[in-house]
Amino acid sequence: MKLSLPLFLSLLSIGSVASTSTHLRHLSSKSRSSKSKSSSQSRGRSSKSSKSQPEWYSPSVSSVYMMTNEPINEILIFSRNDSSGKLDFVNAVRSNGSGLQLSGGTALSPPTDDPLASQDSLVVAGNCLLAVNAGSNTVSSFRINSARDISFVETVDSGGEIPVSIAVNEDLVYVLNAGGVGSIAAFSLFHFNCKLTSIGDPIELSQTFESASGPPSLPFFPASPAQIGFTPENNLLVTIKANGAQDGDGSFPSNGSLNVYKLDKNGLTSAKDLTQTEVPNNSIPFSFAFDDEGQLLVAEAFGAAGVPNVEAGGSVSLYNDLDSFIPTIESEVTTTEVTTCWVRYNKKKACAFTTNNGGGSISSMKVRDGKLHLVEDVAAQ
Repeated sequence: MKLSLPLFLSLLSIGSVASTSTHLRHLSSKSRSSKSKSSSQSRGRSSKSSKSQPEWYSPSVSSVYMMTNEPINEILIFSRNDSSGKLDFVNAVRSNGSGLQLSGGTALSPPTDDPLASQDSLVVAGNCLLAVNAGSNTVSSFRINSARDISFVETVDSGGEIPVSIAVNEDLVYVLNAGGVGSIAAFSLFHFNCKLTSIGDPIELSQTFESASGPPSLPFFPASPAQIGFTPENNLLVTIKANGAQDGDGSFPSNGSLNVYKLDKNGLTSAKDLTQTEVPNNSIPFSFAFDDEGQLLVAEAFGAAGVPNVEAGGSVSLYNDLDSFIPTIESEVTTTEVTTCWVRYNKKKACAFTTNNGGGSISSMKVRDGKLHLVEDVAAQ
C-alpha cells in the first residue's frame, strides 16, 4: 500500500491528521511507551489518562490507525517499527457505520483528499479508539487489545448530523457535528470497557447561513466546522472556517471564528457560555494545537490574503490568552504553500508542523521567546 511522503511524515511526526491518500482518509498514531507523556498530550488528554494504557506497550513498537471513510467504514491497523519507521499492514476492522464526503458546492470539486475537512476524526483515548461515522451520524468505539489487535465495542448516536471531529479529556468526550447549523455533544467514556454514554443535551453552534432556503443537505467544506478540542484551562474550543456562505457558491461574506465554550464542574456547557472571536481576512481557520505555554496555534488554509486569493500561502497564527474575552494574535507565520489544513505541535522540540493539501507538503515552524518563527516552507514533499 503506497503512502505519499506528506502522509508518511504525518504518521511519524504529527499524530492524528487527515490522510492525503484517496482511500486512506484519516489516521491516528499512538506511542506505545508507557513512560512517555507526549503522546497522550498531543491528543488533547491530560497525562493522567496514560495510566490506562495496556501493559504490552513497548518503546520499540507502535500502532498506526487509519479510517477509510468509505460507505462501509473501516479502521485499518498498521504496526510501526519505531527504529526504522516502517509500516506493516495488520488488519481491517469494520466500524459498523458509514463514511461521507462533504460538498464542494457549485464552485469547487469535492475534497477527495480530506472528505470531512476536519482534524481528529479518529483519536486514541488511553486503551480505547474512537472514530466518527459521518454518513450514519454515529461514533464507534473500539478497545485496543494489543499492538496488532482492536475489537469493536459499540456505535452511539453522535448527537447531531455528520460528525467530523472528536475531543477527549480523560473520561470526557465531545463530538463536533458539521451538518445543519452544526452542533456539539458530550459523552462519558468508560475506559474499562470503552463504552460511551451521552450526557447533557446537544448544543447548536453559533453559525449563520446566507441562503434564504436554509442549510444545504451537505456542509460546504471550505466553510464547515473543522475541529473540536480542549484548552489548557479545560474549556472547549471549536473552529468554524466561515460562519456564512454554506451554499457553496464560491463567496465568503463571513469570516471564520474561534469558539470557546466554558465548561462547568460536570464538564457541560451551553450556548450562553460561548465566547466567539472572529478571525479576520477570510483566512479560513482550520485546525489548532497548543504549545508548552498554553498558547494557541491556528492553521489558516489561505493565510492573511484570505479568500479568494487561494493561490496565496497558508499561515499559522499564535494566539495568547485564549480564554479572555478578546484573545489576541501574538505572531503569525505565512508560508508559500497552499491550503494549510492540519497542524501538530511537538513539545519535545518546541516545533509545529503543518500539512499543506494544495502543495502536497509539510511546513515546519518553531516557537521561541513566545513568538512563532518559520523554519522551512517545504520541510518535506
